[in-house]
Amino acid sequence: MRYVTLSSMTRYDDFAFSFDYLKPANDFHTHIHDYTEMGIILSGSAVNSIDGKEYPIGEGDVYVVEKGATHEITQICGLELINIGFNANALRKIGQDLLTMPGFYALFMESSKSKSGTRKMHLDNAELKHIRPLLFEMLQEYTDSMPGFHTALISCFYRLI
Repeated sequence: MRYVTLSSMTRYDDFAFSFDYLKPANDFHTHIHDYTEMGIILSGSAVNSIDGKEYPIGEGDVYVVEKGATHEITQICGLELINIGFNANALRKIGQDLLTMPGFYALFMESSKSKSGTRKMHLDNAELKHIRPLLFEMLQEYTDSMPGFHTALISCFYRLI
């Protein structure tokens, strides 16, 4: 089993945050992260497995894989997704008002785990359409790495949540 570190995923030594836009053709075999990962499915489908529990994922699904969980994605069919890797400590700085929002609660609060033991939610078409521009703004910030991009990217991440 492969162990994936955040430092191997990020482009920047001084910024513990990774952001990837992916269109995988092959399965992601079982691996473990030393960071928290949030996946947002833009289109297509697959089967997601977290700690051995499988569930289908498709357009509009959002899931969180906690640090130390085993994870794989199989049966990929036209999958297009955004993967965001971060240290969960980044969430400690988030505004208290966001803690009460359903999306934050569903994905990041301990008591929010579903019966399968995963943290997930589904965005409807309008919600997905609303966040797409923000996701691609984040991708642009991460790729261009202009001065101030750390703050811009974290700000976008908090807006996304």
